[in-house]
Amino acid sequence: SNFLETEGMDGADKKKNNVVNLEALSAAAFILPRNVRIDNKTTENMLMDLSGRYDNFNFTHFAQNLENAFVMIIEAFAEGDINTLEALLAPSVYKAFEKEIKAREKRGETVETHVQSVEKIDVIEVALDGDDISVTARFTAREICLIKDKEGEIISGDPKRVTQMVDVWVFGRNITDQGPEWYLQETRDDEIEDHKTPVPEAGEKKK
Repeated sequence: SNFLETEGMDGADKKKNNVVNLEALSAAAFILPRNVRIDNKTTENMLMDLSGRYDNFNFTHFAQNLENAFVMIIEAFAEGDINTLEALLAPSVYKAFEKEIKAREKRGETVETHVQSVEKIDVIEVALDGDDISVTARFTAREICLIKDKEGEIISGDPKRVTQMVDVWVFGRNITDQGPEWYLQETRDDEIEDHKTPVPEAGEKKK
């Protein structure tokens, strides 16, 4: 018996009660930060189902850490902090980030990024493949990003101009693992913007 089943009702009443219970639960099941929302009912229902079936899956905890993870990865990439990136990225994404960092170092370029705010995080999809869960989120953020050449001259960006960036990232983990670690498995632009942090498109699903 699961939490949607109710004894003593016929099929129609049970179906109606399921809908009511689902709607009531969806409002209370997850405590989300102000800037995080679940984009669609299919994703919400899947998250609720997985939360009920797997003790190790805590979506509230995941959602509360999304903004920090985004800012940490963006700024670590800009700073060339490969140790931080290696701890947070899946191997294929890490290789792409490391390659881009080494390429700009060879050119003598530096990147200065300050994420001013993460305005919206839309959780748009969740999938389970065996024991591997992936959660796709669209980030809308405001940042100032400067790229400087080896002489220190600005070749991209404006210190007085705030740029909006919209990226789609996929995080994943083994849902049966005891630890809380998630890894960034895919990155892609949702919108092409000028003067944003040049995060490479990468990931296990990228061709």
